Amino acid sequence: MNNFPKFPKYFLSILLPWAIALFIFFAYFYLSQAAKLDSLVLEREHLNIRMGQRAIHQEFQTVMSDVLYLAKHSVFQNNKLFLSTDDRQDLQSDFVRFAEIKGVYDQVRFLDVKGQEVIRVNYSQRKAHPVSKDLLQNKSSRYYFYESLKTDRSMVYVSPLDLNKENGEIEKPHKPMIRFGTPVFNAQGEEIGVLLLNYLAERLLDNFSNAVANIDDHISIVNDEGYWLKHPQPDKEWGFMFNKTNNNIKSSHPAEWEKILAEESGQFRNKEGIFTFTTIHLFQALQLNTELGTTEKQYSTENEYSWKAVSHITSNMIKTESKSRLMTLVNIITPVFLLVMLFSWRLARARIKSEEDENLLKHQATIDTLTNLPNRHLFNDRLSRCLLHSNRLKSQFALLFIDLDRFKKVNDTLGHAAGDQLLQQVADRLQQIIRESDTVARIGGDEFTIILNAISKSSDVVRVAQLIVEILSEPFFLNEEQANIGASVGIAIYPQDATEITNLMQNADTAMYQAKENGRNCYCFFDTL
Repeated sequence: MNNFPKFPKYFLSILLPWAIALFIFFAYFYLSQAAKLDSLVLEREHLNIRMGQRAIHQEFQTVMSDVLYLAKHSVFQNNKLFLSTDDRQDLQSDFVRFAEIKGVYDQVRFLDVKGQEVIRVNYSQRKAHPVSKDLLQNKSSRYYFYESLKTDRSMVYVSPLDLNKENGEIEKPHKPMIRFGTPVFNAQGEEIGVLLLNYLAERLLDNFSNAVANIDDHISIVNDEGYWLKHPQPDKEWGFMFNKTNNNIKSSHPAEWEKILAEESGQFRNKEGIFTFTTIHLFQALQLNTELGTTEKQYSTENEYSWKAVSHITSNMIKTESKSRLMTLVNIITPVFLLVMLFSWRLARARIKSEEDENLLKHQATIDTLTNLPNRHLFNDRLSRCLLHSNRLKSQFALLFIDLDRFKKVNDTLGHAAGDQLLQQVADRLQQIIRESDTVARIGGDEFTIILNAISKSSDVVRVAQLIVEILSEPFFLNEEQANIGASVGIAIYPQDATEITNLMQNADTAMYQAKENGRNCYCFFDTL
């Protein structure tokens, strides 16, 4: 131990050169990788934007294919201008099956050229329900009817995305809706009505979110007026439906919105952060080529509108990501630096002589490794010292022998690992109730001892003994299992019960066994036997 002051000197002389070299290397690595990491982030934004755009296009194509498919239903392939009763029943049955299979259409309808509903199937709670004839309505004044009616053959009209209304009020919970319509023709090429699908657009928005899951916390969908249709903060959505004129990207980021609106796609950085965007053209129709049996994509020039998918990495997010990169580097450096410190420490330790492996051996020889309490050897040493001290000062001390009740049952039912855990908890509880000058030891198995130094009256020992019985009677929780034990405590007092160590221990042990015979979970003094 006299050489211990040399340790810091040796340790630092080895560590500092390595630490400086590591700092220089990792600083160079961090700076050289920063630009590359920024480029990867920007590319990630571009990629996720495109994936979100593709998810929306695919869903739109599926819905428009459904519309055109239903418009070619066999009941329309005749020379009639009106459907017969049988035709209506067949079409209605197919609409029901179609709605239940798809599960994304709030309504499936066929209207005649005057806007009168001929068939309407409503879908809710995973079931499709045909509407009776007397409840069918005329929709000739609705924009989606006459827009669909005037759409070219094999083309699809797509309404703007909004929230569904019932009786003039926005439905709750909110139900995003898009209406898809196409004119229907008979075998003679005569227009006989309109096919309409009310599409539950929550599916579309969910598909978008799933496609951009890596950046879902900062990407949004904006309509052509700048209102959010999808936003990480839902309370910012649907501003145009609730007359929240300032709740849009145009108000919050006017300069950035002008730039986004003016370009098809792009990416730019300013004091507000990084903006990545692309245009999603929605009025994307499908025309069936009946001769070749293929599908070709076309864009309608009528009623075309689009959305913008916008990713906005805010300045705070950039700072957070920079901190995250730094923390990643720190997480790499830390174990390396710790290894260097360990290497330096070992070399320094090898260069000096100390009494530390000795202290370790002494610790192992005197401390119970399971409970970290003094073992039998250290207990005997402290008991001897206590006896000499008490003899010199003419004072008293108490020796308590503690044997756990029903401990074997815990081992047998819950296993030895649980038994070890219980012994550790017993040790913790016993240490909490004694003074710093006292000693708790484990002398083997489920046997513990306590030396209470310098007691003035027997009531002090009684209080401790009662506490021991009480705290060891409380439930123990072992890996989500509850165990209940108790303790039998035997007490011998120096010098009245014995003046020698061997006799004092025998008397405390005898008192402990008497406590067991008295019914367990109690204490017993030797002088009462």
